[in-house]
Amino acid sequence: MRDAWYTLGTPAPLQTRWDEAAAKMIAAGQVPITPVLEISVHRMNQWLCANPPKTEWQPPSPAEKIAIEQLGIALKLHAGLVTKILDEQRIAGRATIKERAAALGISLSEADMVKPTALRIGAADYHTVAETRAVTAQVNNLANALQSQLTRIEAVSRLEKLDIDTVIFALGSRIGALESRIDYLEQQLEQKPTPKRKAAS
Repeated sequence: MRDAWYTLGTPAPLQTRWDEAAAKMIAAGQVPITPVLEISVHRMNQWLCANPPKTEWQPPSPAEKIAIEQLGIALKLHAGLVTKILDEQRIAGRATIKERAAALGISLSEADMVKPTALRIGAADYHTVAETRAVTAQVNNLANALQSQLTRIEAVSRLEKLDIDTVIFALGSRIGALESRIDYLEQQLEQKPTPKRKAAS
């Protein structure tokens, strides 16, 4: 009697409840428990609660496919930029490259040398088209920021491919331009008329 079925309120007739439970057992590939008794209904319901039916897999809708594909493209772009930035930061951090950059008047901020973080997410982490699209937009914004960072870093890291003569020539050009500017300012000062002094009264 300790396993006897019980319920609150007015239950449906025993036969009706047994038929419902038996139909669910058959649908699950099981054999209904007989005879038609309260204990049989109770045990079938226990089994059904412990073994809920598996949700049938549904293929993604066209909108879901597009959203998933766009997120995948954004994540791939972001991952590629992270890898590229880390590579270029290693080059830009070398002492010889820093010296060349300093000679050319180029410098990087501390923010540009902060290592980017890879994203640990995927399309399977989101369950609706709206969620997937929102995350895609965020990833694209992050990728745009990384692209700007990469452009600034490459202005220094590309100096690795320049020989010392090129650096010296560029430095000489900067000095020459500065000298020309100084000469121009001196000429302007020489041509500026001297203000006349007022006569004493």
